[in-house]
Amino acid sequence: MKKYAHDAPKLKGAHRKLRALYKKIPSTTGCMDNLDTCKSWCCSCQSPQVLYVEFLHTWKDVLKYWALPDILDLIEHAINAYLNNNPVKGCIFHNKETGLCTQHKTRCFNCYIYGITPKDKFTERFNRFKEIYKDRPDVILHDQCPLVEAKKKVTQKDIDKWWNELVEIERSIGIKKKNIND
Repeated sequence: MKKYAHDAPKLKGAHRKLRALYKKIPSTTGCMDNLDTCKSWCCSCQSPQVLYVEFLHTWKDVLKYWALPDILDLIEHAINAYLNNNPVKGCIFHNKETGLCTQHKTRCFNCYIYGITPKDKFTERFNRFKEIYKDRPDVILHDQCPLVEAKKKVTQKDIDKWWNELVEIERSIGIKKKNIND
């Protein structure tokens, strides 16, 4: 019988490694302190990339701690976002009323490094998206948030090391390397 990525023992170890990886990323300041200024535009306009292991980690937490009506609302929100062909959808965990993330404790890697990615690397990606959406005036792109600061300097070498570790965690649950990309 084929083992799937949601195999409980493998997944438990992967989630443990994922939490350990996230602890290596320096904590930040600025974001939560400035919600009245920025109105959490990053979360309301952007949908972060989430790897399968990260999705399963968050989903496990949602099932464990959320009330059924809230889970059903989340599923409805996700389906509506999926069916909406506008590329600017926002994160399904962003609470528009409070400006807060409803799943901040299990947020994905891209949320952890947003705002602390070295400027040159972020600009490279940002310019790629500007080119992709150059003929879409409905797509509003924002530069990286200047309000977020890491408590420790982060280099591209750090981000690459963390990404490679995340890829290995993803592979540990059976996802083929060719199917993992940023």
